[in-house]
Formats: sequence, structure tokens, C-alpha cells
Amino acid sequence: MKKFRLDKIADVLLIVETLLNSSCVNEISGYKSDEEKTPIKLSSSILDVKTQIAENSFKDNDAIGLFVMTQSKKITQSRYVDNIRFSYSSQSGFVADQEIYYPDEDSKCDFMSYYPYKASGIPAESSKMEVAVESNQSTDECFSTSDFIVAQVPDITPSDKPVDLQHNHIFCKLKIVLKNKNGTDINATLTSNPEVSISNLYTQASYDFETNELDLLETEKVMIPHGEWSISGDSLIGKEIILIPQTIKDKPLILTLKSDEGIYTTTISKNLSLQSGESHEITINYDELTNSISSNLNPTILPWKGSGNTNITVRGTTNIVSVADLTFQESNVYKVMCNGIQIAEVCKEYLLSDNINAQAIVAYPFIHGKSDLTNGTVISLLGDAKNVHGGKVTWNTTTNTMSYIPGEEGVLTKFYITPNSQISFTDPAIPANIATVEKDELIDKRGTESIIYPIVKIGTQYWIATNLAATRYNDGEKIANKTDFSTENAGYSKLSTTSSYLFYNAGAISTGKLAPIGWSIPNKQDWNNLKNYLQNNASALKGGTSWTTSENAITNLTGFNAIATGIFNPTYGYSGDLTGYWTIGDSETTVAEKAIFLKYSTNDIVEGKTSATCGYSVRCIRK
Repeated sequence: MKKFRLDKIADVLLIVETLLNSSCVNEISGYKSDEEKTPIKLSSSILDVKTQIAENSFKDNDAIGLFVMTQSKKITQSRYVDNIRFSYSSQSGFVADQEIYYPDEDSKCDFMSYYPYKASGIPAESSKMEVAVESNQSTDECFSTSDFIVAQVPDITPSDKPVDLQHNHIFCKLKIVLKNKNGTDINATLTSNPEVSISNLYTQASYDFETNELDLLETEKVMIPHGEWSISGDSLIGKEIILIPQTIKDKPLILTLKSDEGIYTTTISKNLSLQSGESHEITINYDELTNSISSNLNPTILPWKGSGNTNITVRGTTNIVSVADLTFQESNVYKVMCNGIQIAEVCKEYLLSDNINAQAIVAYPFIHGKSDLTNGTVISLLGDAKNVHGGKVTWNTTTNTMSYIPGEEGVLTKFYITPNSQISFTDPAIPANIATVEKDELIDKRGTESIIYPIVKIGTQYWIATNLAATRYNDGEKIANKTDFSTENAGYSKLSTTSSYLFYNAGAISTGKLAPIGWSIPNKQDWNNLKNYLQNNASALKGGTSWTTSENAITNLTGFNAIATGIFNPTYGYSGDLTGYWTIGDSETTVAEKAIFLKYSTNDIVEGKTSATCGYSVRCIRK
């Protein structure tokens, strides 16, 4: 994990030697061969030993962007080096995607670099770059890439001596401290792993490299911090969020704490200005006896600039969910949210065991970042008017099987979520607030492409409920568009410009970059778990009207919505007859010997051999 200071101490990039001037636009008159020019090379060391992150260094594959302008030019004009990417390796340091040289020996250049690298860079004739922080910074990657640092050094002449590029923080940071009141055991609080979020924060902006100013672009996002709690005296520390500098004035921040004892909220309504390079610390005073928390916003003792302070109070909350709000039209999975914290999951799913075979709406507590699948409550058995609702579902995540205890409730129109995230049919004693119910979707962003996929839960698995339709890999690189699959180079094919059905060949699968981040192409065991749960009933997966008429039913009980799209072999065919899905092998960069097929002529889920010159559909499963 990298960490930089805004005030004068940061990353040092040393510019010394290498080769080639390929795509750079050299405006200096007079030609010299590569052997006569002074090469540019970057390496890095981190000078700020006082930073608070454990690993004060770059990680493999981290990348920065470099701009170089001859001194008479601005970045809005022509650029000698335009957003060349330098990737870091622990073995070789920073290496450029394209080797570059200084211009003529008597010229002067202005250097500008930034992290993290963006392929879009700064548009031509502009000095502005769109920047953003991740709203969920719980992973190391999302926290690290939320940082944004910039270095600018003028008047550099070609020399073998290194050039120091000191980067300044453009964003700011909020550190969170959780403190127990009334002598509550801090070890017990640590064991409960309380969750914190802050809502109503801007997460996108435009940064001007000429004026060093930020223009805010988007608001009303919920921020989830990075880090793990650890004990420091009578407090928990270790959570922090990188933020875009902003002033909190018109709409207060909402801070939410979720613990085993309940959900607590507070607002920070006092004017608060979060400035570049500042590190703020917010202390949450947690009082279990009075069922409340309060917090203080204070300057931290860090090598960052200080800030103001404010005091706030909070109260416990519980939630009502109306069944009428759950249409399941755009996704079969809903998230029940309270001030940015997920407290429950509600699914329309297919329940199948020795004593039930029905579609149902099932609610699960959401605890410590995941659904508690051992504690499902059946809100409704769809289409059944008898007093059979309110049953219990317990899933075995290892075997992908379930046990079901029937309920005795009538048709339910609402249910409650208690402060400890349990499902209830009676109003808890604490006054209830209506929670936000949001459809759970996969928003797959790849460069300029953004596709939304619905999600369906089948057993203990979560699948995208339509075929993958990406024309870029998950790193933003374009996938080759092929008219057929007679050649084996990686690519996809589309039936027409208006078709939503895409087919991929084995080469595209084996890149390991096709599945959305956090998802994977299923392996043989994933398919077997699905097949075994459904008792090899393909009709529960088939949807639509495209299947060739046969005696085999099309029920789509699972919501998987498989369409008979056909396959490429190596040209297109078999529309209405079947659909084929890729299966990966022992790793995400290998292709299994057999794919999965659903056919009109059988109600079985079958396997078939693959070929490097075939194109099949792709479904993805949540990791």
C-alpha cells in the first residue's frame, strides 16, 4: 500500500537513462539519432517515513502518467511526451510502455506526472483531467487508486543527473476512531467488527493542471472506509477514507455505525471544509447503555494540515420493508440499506428440497459484509394464498443444498429489520424508519463502456441473469471484433449492430480479463453445483420464446433466463436449438475441455467438447 504526503515530502521519480523516441512529438529543430540523444528513465523511492500506512512503497503493476512539454508550450498546446505510462515492478522499477528521449541538448522542458495512471489522460487542448475516488474503499486496490497525487517541475534541461519529481496530495483523508463509553469492553467491540459509512459526499471531480483547482462533478455517494480495526488504548483505530476536497454546507454528512447491538446514525451539519492535503480525524463515542453515539471531528497529529472540529449525536434505528416495493423487474436481488449500510438482502429465488418446490421471496440478514444464508426468512411463497408463509431457509454453502421449515403466516405485505439485522414480522420496540430498498445490479465499467447486468441467486450462487455483452476486457482494452471464428486469435462476434448477443472464442476466455472485477467465468465445479441443486432440470434455467418447439418445458423458475442464442462453429448457427456457455479450467486463464450446453431436445444440462474456433456465450458467477 503506498502513502504520500502533500507538504513537500512524497514520491521521488528519478529521471536518468533509456532508449527511443517513438510516438512522442519532438518540436525541437535538428535531427539526432537515438544514440546521440539523452534517454529518459524513471525510478522511485518514498521519502516520507512518517506516513501511517504499513507498506510505504509502490506495488507491482502500479502505474503513473508522465507529460513533458517543451518550455514554450503549455499542456493545452502540443506535448512532447503525452501521457506515457510507467508501470512499476519490484524487480526493475518503473518501465515506460514506450521508451522516450529528451529533445535537443539546448532545450528546456517542463515535467508533469500523476498517480494513478488513466488511459484517457488529459484531452487535447485541455488542461483538465477527470478524477475520482472509489465509494467503497474497503479493498487495498480501491483505497490505493483513490489517492491522487501530482508533481510539476519546470526548466529541466537534458542531463544525466536525476530530476526529482515531488508529488503533492490533491485529495484529503479522514481517519475514524471508535471509542467506547461507560467502560464497555473494547475487545468485545473489536470482535463484533462494527461497520462505518458516511454518505452525501462528492466522489468525482475535474482537476485543472494549470490552476491546480478541482471542480466537483457528482454528489450523494456513500463512502465505505478502508482498513481493519485494531485496539489502541480504549479505542478502535485503523479505518480511513480518501476524499475529494469539498465544503460540507447545504447537505449534511450522515455517519452510520452498524454493530451487533444495532444501527446508529448521526449527521455532521456544521460547516466543514475538507482541503487538499489535510488529514482529519473523527472520533465516534459509542454508548451501548444509552443506545447512542456521538462524535468529535478534530485535527490529527500527522504531517498534514489541521482542520476544525464539531460535535454530533445519534440514535438507534430499525426498518420496515414493504413487499409492494419489491418488483424484481430489473434484478432478482435487492439490497436493504440504512444510510449507506446494507442491513439485509431480499431475493426472488427458486427453493428446491425434499419438502418444497416453489418460487419465493426470501430475506436474509446482512452481517459483516455478506448475507447470512443460514438464517433466511421466507416472506412469501409466490402464488400461494394459504397460511404457509414465514418459513425458515438454511443453506449449506459447501454442498449448495438447503433445509426448509414451513411457515404458518398468512400473506405478508411488510416485514421489519431489527437493530441487529434480524428479520421480524412484528414491529420492534424501537421506533421504525423506512429503509432504502435498492436493486442489486452489476455495473460493469470498462473504459468508455458501461453495462448493467441483473443478478439472480440460485442456491448459494449469484449469477448475472443475462449473457456477458462486453466489447472490452476488464482493463479497458478493446476486444477484437471478428466476423467468424475460423482463426484462433482472441475476439468476440456479434450477430448484428442491433443484437445484444455476443459470442467469445477460447482466446478471449484465456486472457483472464473477460469477467467483470469481483466475478469469474464459472468452472466445472460451479456448473456441477448448479446442476445438482436443480436436479439436472434445464427447464428451470430456460427463458424466453426462442427455443424450438419440443416437449421440454421452459419454466425459468430460477430467473437465469437462458436464451437459445445458438453458437459459432466457426460461423453462426443453431439459433433456437441450443446455447453454449464457456467453462474455465484450473485457473482463470485456462479453458476447460468441455463447455455447458442447454438444448431444445433435452431437459438435461449437458457437457460438450470445446474448440478454439468456436464461439460460445458467457455467464459469470460472483466470487
